[in-house]
Amino acid sequence: PMPDKLITYLPPVLQQIAQIRMITDAQQVGIDDAWNAVDAVMRNQFVDTANEDGIAMWEKELGITPLPSESPEKRRSRIRTALTYSAAYTYR
Repeated sequence: PMPDKLITYLPPVLQQIAQIRMITDAQQVGIDDAWNAVDAVMRNQFVDTANEDGIAMWEKELGITPLPSESPEKRRSRIRTALTYSAAYTYR
């Protein structure tokens, strides 16, 4: 979640108004969702911190078909192996 609530960014005099608190509480839900989505994108860039969607994305990019019985850690291991032994993208 977002480090601070939206209400904390307002001056103290505005934080005391009930309508302002209600508005920021309603907006907080959308901000938290956006913050979590950005966090997931950042984590999925790296194999070690990728969630299930991120692991699936890496497998698709590398042409790996996961076995139904494989744990997420085993799948990460296969991705790391594929990245280590993949062809270089440069020409001699």
